[in-house]
Amino acid sequence: MFTFVVFSIWIAFSKYGSIKLGPDDSEPEYSLISWFAMLFSAGMGVGLVFWGVAEPLNHFVNPLGMEGGTAAAADFAIKKSFFHWGLHPWANYSVLALALAYIQYNGYKYRLRSS
Repeated sequence: MFTFVVFSIWIAFSKYGSIKLGPDDSEPEYSLISWFAMLFSAGMGVGLVFWGVAEPLNHFVNPLGMEGGTAAAADFAIKKSFFHWGLHPWANYSVLALALAYIQYNGYKYRLRSS
């Protein structure tokens, strides 16, 4: 997962970060701030509606390698949940999303098996 974080940062700040999705003469439909707000709201909204409560409780009741319902289990549950909702999963999502967006908006066949 750390590799996805490093790769995402590299893509963003390298020459590949300025590749346009769509035809060369196209203009963005949304500003960068609007796009980020929509992406963040959708991702966090969908996940937190259910998993915001269910994931920490699940890790508290059934922690890996320790007894559930203890102070150590509560600490484990919060740390594990923060790990699952931090930079690492977002970097993972962005790598796949960028690949799919490039295929979709640049006129390629929209299949994962396309090359």
